[in-house]
Amino acid sequence: NLKQSINLTLLFLMLLVAPPCLALTTDKDQPIEIEADTAELDDKKNVTIYSGNVIVVQGSIRMTGEKMTVYYTEDSDLETVVMVGNPATYKQLPDKSDVYDEAEAKRMEYYNPRNLIVLINNAIVKQEGL
Repeated sequence: NLKQSINLTLLFLMLLVAPPCLALTTDKDQPIEIEADTAELDDKKNVTIYSGNVIVVQGSIRMTGEKMTVYYTEDSDLETVVMVGNPATYKQLPDKSDVYDEAEAKRMEYYNPRNLIVLINNAIVKQEGL
């Protein structure tokens, strides 16, 4: 399918041109603020689900979507975040720039151990210099 091929190509390009070292170095040290209409915590499954008008802010990072599922390890460390929306959005200010890098997709998956964001379905990436 051509559309799937294009989405995979966009993902591959994003991984090549958007290394995490370009993000503001202070973002990871900032508190994480989450807003949503509802939140459900399941300690047994190590999952928290935020639904309705989800907004996440950490430093210059801003993510929005309709639903966000956060998975934790048994030690309560962040493992994976899945944001879905129509579209889900992500933006971040790189070091030495005043122009935000932006991305959107129907589904975004963040894998904390690898510091990797995967965009799935109708993925769009906007980055200065591209």
